[in-house]
Amino acid sequence: MRIKMAGVTGIGPVHVGFRDPCLTAWLHPKVHRLFYSVGAVKQVYCLSLPSFCLKWTGVKNMSYIIAICGGSGSGKTFLSHAILTNLPHEVSVLSYDGYYKDQSALPMAKRALINYDDPATLDSALFIKHLLAIRQGETIQVPQYDFATHTRKPLPLAFKPTEVVIVEGIMTLQIPDAKKYYDFTVFVDADPDIRLARRILRDIDERGRTVNSVITQYFASVKPMHYKYVEPHKKEADFVFVNNDNNGIDETQMKALLDKLMHR
Repeated sequence: MRIKMAGVTGIGPVHVGFRDPCLTAWLHPKVHRLFYSVGAVKQVYCLSLPSFCLKWTGVKNMSYIIAICGGSGSGKTFLSHAILTNLPHEVSVLSYDGYYKDQSALPMAKRALINYDDPATLDSALFIKHLLAIRQGETIQVPQYDFATHTRKPLPLAFKPTEVVIVEGIMTLQIPDAKKYYDFTVFVDADPDIRLARRILRDIDERGRTVNSVITQYFASVKPMHYKYVEPHKKEADFVFVNNDNNGIDETQMKALLDKLMHR
């Protein structure tokens, strides 16, 4: 039996003993499948599609959340914007970097001694609260972090969820029960020497750091914390994107990733 509703065709049935006197449709909040029934039929029909493909009158469309994780300098932001450009849907990017805890209560000398590669320095509670709000289509107020002073800026920025929301950051998969908040996860992998070189260039240019300070921090905390908190999540990711090339996005991997996202 086939049923067409507002341009969306589903194939069923899935026997679950559901009974309803009229056409009913809703989204499952976790798996993003369209369930619907017609008439007094003890059947529920199931249409499995990414939530950003489900558009019809009367049913709230929830954001499809993609998490992008990987070591410092792996190219998470670069890949996020490549997906944003190539995915044929409305896409926005939320960075977990903005959720570092404010250290303004400490003198600058003590702020510099904090291990910012430890997940405890991130406000994971606020981040999770915002992920849940995004799932419900609510606008959130994203904190803005100043890496030069290790403090939060006075005013947050409003973030309105789109059809697809990409959440990127080193620790996106480190939060408790991470995968229950995401629909798809990507781990961006790159050789350690390449990541270090990229980090040196970025931190000097964007964060006012010196070469010596970047290298010292890398060996003191970035490298050991990477293997403790970040690298273990590679095996859990839905897709591993190897990003050792500095000459643009790898088209073969990008096509494979987009195919997976569109047929999820």
